[in-house]
Amino acid sequence: MASVFLGGNVTAMTSLTSGAVLSGLGGATIEASSAPPLHQATVVLTDAQIKALPTTAIEIIPATASKMSLPCFTTARLEWTADYTNIDGAAQLLLRTGGNSFLAAIAREGDFGSVSSLLAGGESVTSIVTPVAYTGTSNETEGVPGYYNTDIGVNVKIVALNGAAGDFTGGNAANLLHISTVYYLLNLTTGLFE
Repeated sequence: MASVFLGGNVTAMTSLTSGAVLSGLGGATIEASSAPPLHQATVVLTDAQIKALPTTAIEIIPATASKMSLPCFTTARLEWTADYTNIDGAAQLLLRTGGNSFLAAIAREGDFGSVSSLLAGGESVTSIVTPVAYTGTSNETEGVPGYYNTDIGVNVKIVALNGAAGDFTGGNAANLLHISTVYYLLNLTTGLFE
């Protein structure tokens, strides 16, 4: 059953199958389609890669020509043996496009100490991120910030901001950081999610 909402009121309800068209709503036409596929990407970072995140970004979503990658859910799980150190008071773990636009915060130090909780919590821990856009250093959230032409057809990377502190230190060779993200691909030629 498909619903069309105008001003918060249900104005039309109908059952639509893939390819069907609903029209006559003040000139609006709605074409039913099957749900776009969700994609998943996972990387496992070694101890050396975790330490170097402030200076060396790691690709998680490969580039796809003429498409934008739109991450919508991300998890980070540290398999812990020893804590990391040298974590700046404003450290952040983020998803960034290859065009250098920040998309989402995986963990953000500050009021909640989530980078320290993830990397220096004294045990294995998981960070779960729902659709939250990067908004600088505040703890407010908003929709995904604007994409630029330089963000189209490029990869998405994991990056850490660690102020002037540089790379993380400490850790242990047995530590592993598993990061998974679920995302949509928006085809800019057709305007459809794929």
